[in-house]
Amino acid sequence: LPQYVVGTTRVATMHHRLARLFASYLPLKILPLPFNCPPIREAIAWHSHRDQDLGLAWVRGLLKSTSEDLDRNAAAASAATVAARPRPGRMPRGERRSPPI
Repeated sequence: LPQYVVGTTRVATMHHRLARLFASYLPLKILPLPFNCPPIREAIAWHSHRDQDLGLAWVRGLLKSTSEDLDRNAAAASAATVAARPRPGRMPRGERRSPPI
């Protein structure tokens, strides 16, 4: 998703941690959301005949413990708006410089 906003005036909404990761190697800036956003909930599903599958039980446990760790740092997990950073010397499309006073 972030690759589609680079060099445009588009925006994308995502988890703050993910936005920071992309901003570390893409020319993006992270902005607060201009509205309240409900928490983003993630879920997994599996067929009941897999309840005793040790590999699946391990993955479920890993996801559960990781999500509990992330919940402890809920502020870092808040959603953020990602927008492309303008290139130096260039105005984003649709924006004009005001004439000098």
